[in-house]
Amino acid sequence: MKNFLKNKLYHSFNRIKYPILVQRMYIALLIAIPLRNLFYLDTGAKKAFAGLMVALLFSACLKDRLEKFEHLNGIRWKGNYAAPIVNVDLNLQDAVGLVNNDLVNQLPNKAMVIHYDAMHFSMRGDEMYTIDNRLFNSVIVPTSNELNTLNNSGFVSVERNLVFDLNPGSGNQLDSIWLKAGVFGANLSVNTSHQGKVSIQLLDLNNGNNEISFTHNWTTPGFIYRSRTHNINGLESLDLSKASPGYNRFRVKIVWEITKSGIVGNNDQLEFNISTEGLKFRKLHGYLNQPNLFAVQDSIDLTIFSNEILKGNIVFEDARVKLRFDNSMGLASQYQISQLALIDKSGIPTALNGYNATGNIASAPSSASETSIRDSIYLTKAGGSNVATVMKSEPYYLSYSVNATTSASKGFIWDNSQLGLTVTVELPMTVSTKDLVLEDTSKMDLGLGSEAEFVEMIKFKFYTENGLPLGVGLQAYFMDDKFNTLDSLFQPFRYLLKQANVDAAGAVISPSIEQWELVLNKPKIMNIIHAKHVRIRAWIPTSTYSGNSVPVLITADDKLKFKMGVEVKLSADAEL
Repeated sequence: MKNFLKNKLYHSFNRIKYPILVQRMYIALLIAIPLRNLFYLDTGAKKAFAGLMVALLFSACLKDRLEKFEHLNGIRWKGNYAAPIVNVDLNLQDAVGLVNNDLVNQLPNKAMVIHYDAMHFSMRGDEMYTIDNRLFNSVIVPTSNELNTLNNSGFVSVERNLVFDLNPGSGNQLDSIWLKAGVFGANLSVNTSHQGKVSIQLLDLNNGNNEISFTHNWTTPGFIYRSRTHNINGLESLDLSKASPGYNRFRVKIVWEITKSGIVGNNDQLEFNISTEGLKFRKLHGYLNQPNLFAVQDSIDLTIFSNEILKGNIVFEDARVKLRFDNSMGLASQYQISQLALIDKSGIPTALNGYNATGNIASAPSSASETSIRDSIYLTKAGGSNVATVMKSEPYYLSYSVNATTSASKGFIWDNSQLGLTVTVELPMTVSTKDLVLEDTSKMDLGLGSEAEFVEMIKFKFYTENGLPLGVGLQAYFMDDKFNTLDSLFQPFRYLLKQANVDAAGAVISPSIEQWELVLNKPKIMNIIHAKHVRIRAWIPTSTYSGNSVPVLITADDKLKFKMGVEVKLSADAEL
């Protein structure tokens, strides 16, 4: 059969596909129907159960095998044929990766853990702090001594050192700014009877090599107007600490060189202004005011408990809650937790304990590039918290309220700096279950036509070695459009997988090994094909020790071996 399939797989894709029919029956009965219902759970429950349990059985080998089925055309089927279609040997970590590991991780001891996360962020640094456009004006008039020098010598140099306040906002005392964008403008108008030259130096603005300067010349006396701009190119530093009182101010030096070419009088004057427009910072340093970083009031839906189609109990022995702060600001900050509680299905909260309700958040270290630091609050049973005990009551939500503010202190902030808060509920898979059942009813349409009439029997043969301390039982009831039961998948009901054997501590000591068959005869096949609805019941028990329930440890190394073959009997000699 293997060589037969190998040699005749690739033919026209335009004819009736009996192998595809068998493929679709297989997917629908053993994978698609139960998985579809599992995956219609809301996010938490569907990934926790579908990812860790049922999908583990089949998903690993589907892609490869089903790609081969897609090519089964042009083969003449007659009598009984059989082929192995599943042969998988994988551990739990492999299986989770095949489904979706957004909600599933592993701890350092390789114990699997389901986690629910919610993330919150403060404004960015460039949203908390902005630099307004500014216009600084000054009028320069030569002194009587300077005019005497000009009259006697024919030349004088008039120098002025000016100081301008950037005024970066109430409470902010900036030592320096790393600018990444914006424009400095220098405008002057001169009413003079002489030739001259003006040099303008922005003493505290540096592009890494030189101070920024402008020069204006004129040879004809009269009214002179000049305008120049400097666009920030790359990163340029503006030092605001050199002028008294040591913050927020930058210095500008004006040198007006006057060459006598007319009558020396008191009419010569220079009007000068410096403007800033669209200044954007990469980094601010100094005493910064105290913004409220965030005030978060939110909740996390624990869908593994709050969904409507899982019945029974699942108990996690070591549930945990973590609040993690990620801080890329170089500012001392504090948090205040005003609420942290698990809410039951009736809306009644139980406050969690074992943590400090107020405290400091570590600030990011100073460096030449943006960095961040992580600070966490961890509620665990080992740390004295009641979180594990309360979680055993299967609450529906985690409710929390957290505020964060900065302190009045010297520090720095980057344009992209933020304080992030991640609230996580961790459910390490040390669990036990009691009467845990998934049950749901949904519409069903396999989309099979008259070609199904040729199928007399489909037989699936299974071999399993289950190294997981979890079992999976499944029953499907196929119903007509009036919800009358036409048939069921198993008669009598059986488990697809039996739990592995565990010791008194719940650790797996040996796999459960089984061989069994599922036969679909003609009447059952037709009932399934004509069904309009399907009701699924899935049982998920954990292993027991000496007949008693014990918390079992589910790890990434737990293994499953699963083999399945299919045998098909057709009633016609038909070319595919």
